Amino acid sequence: CDHFRMKRFAEGGRRNRPAGDKAWLRAFQRQARARGLHGLAALARFMFETGARIGQACALTWKDLDLQRGVALLRTRKTGANGPEISERTAYLTRQMVADIGNLPKPHPRLVFGYSSRSTVNKVWNRTVDAAKITPLTCHEAGRHGFATEMVVRNKVDIATAADRGGWKSRRLMMETYVHSEAGREVIEAVFGERRKGRNKS
Repeated sequence: CDHFRMKRFAEGGRRNRPAGDKAWLRAFQRQARARGLHGLAALARFMFETGARIGQACALTWKDLDLQRGVALLRTRKTGANGPEISERTAYLTRQMVADIGNLPKPHPRLVFGYSSRSTVNKVWNRTVDAAKITPLTCHEAGRHGFATEMVVRNKVDIATAADRGGWKSRRLMMETYVHSEAGREVIEAVFGERRKGRNKS
């Protein structure tokens, strides 16, 4: 048939998503453990400290983990031009993360955190957030967004290292989508405000 032209649909801007931080994580973990959800508490820390996606965290098995060395093997499955492709990266674990996993009271025989999919996590995740009375964050916001913002904005880690440790192939994507500015009036005052002590009189 003959071709036809169509006006392009307007594209909405990206939503400014919030990002998890250490205080949010502590409150979430306290509530999860109080509800007997130790696997969920450990999973939340894992995503926040490694930048793992929820699918990667759910798929993590004991074979992918080496607690003695403090490392975990994360896999990402994507569909490429030649069919499904799997990429791997190594995530380094903090001592507290190793302790959280090592102290799970009733570990699942195969899955580290005991959840098989995003949907099974989301139900208990949202209930835990509500019970803890904290800012509603999704797994992605608390984890991957939190990781990038914690690294780059709050702790001034260089972009190359943050992108590498979080598994981003595109540093630009990480900076545009996952790193969130948290500075307000104080940064303007610090840069442009007049200092009352020791300022130049020239």
